[in-house]
Amino acid sequence: IYQKVDGFGASLTSSSAWLIDNSDYRDDIIEDLFSKENGIGITYIRLAIGSSDFVQGEHYSYAETENDMDLSDFSIDRDREHIIPVLKDILLINPDIKIMGSPWSPPGWMKTSGEFICGSQWDSRLKTNMYTVYANYFVKFIQEYANEGINIHTITIQNEPLYCPWDYPGLYMPGDQQRDFIKILGPIFEENNIETGIVIFDHNWDGTNDDGSIQTGAFDYAKVIFDDPIALSYIDGTGFHGYGNGEASMQELVHFLDPN
Repeated sequence: IYQKVDGFGASLTSSSAWLIDNSDYRDDIIEDLFSKENGIGITYIRLAIGSSDFVQGEHYSYAETENDMDLSDFSIDRDREHIIPVLKDILLINPDIKIMGSPWSPPGWMKTSGEFICGSQWDSRLKTNMYTVYANYFVKFIQEYANEGINIHTITIQNEPLYCPWDYPGLYMPGDQQRDFIKILGPIFEENNIETGIVIFDHNWDGTNDDGSIQTGAFDYAKVIFDDPIALSYIDGTGFHGYGNGEASMQELVHFLDPN
């Protein structure tokens, strides 16, 4: 009944990349963290797709031009300042490392609130007419990183989809909306030959939702997606955060919704 472990690691945020890149001990830090021979051999990294709550400088997305529906102004230049240089040196000493990308928020103009910072969860959702545009946003992120020689192993749809922070980027995305978005994202990945895995949920074991809907926890949230055979066909797993009021046994309950 047990699952294979792909790796162990941590997040490389904009802030941590800046600190590493500007340290007098830059090479030693990378060696100590990522070398399998001379360090602890971290094997998995999580990246924010755009800005997270730990960012050096101003918050940013990759598509800052409002209503740029074909994403012609899409750019990962902010990541090229520190994140990508650090990643490239990590890959030199640990080329097998796996990388997960997770967005804290779509660009503000894709959301009902019109704001990148979340503010109010009841007015900060992905617009339904932006599903295809946002799916292509994921594609461009993966392709632009591939152009830098960096493979994105998996993505999650949304970091903490049931929490809307008031002072940093976030998006309220209940399970039924995540399900519907995956049914757009999956085929677009296939059309673009994207092999990056899709992971749902990405929130606490309890995953409490305060709006009175049936999606009151991690199990209920995942079940909404697992119960749809089309959405299920595109996902590779479920992501959990190890804090909140829940217990790790929630992972087993979700696992047995579909052991594959």
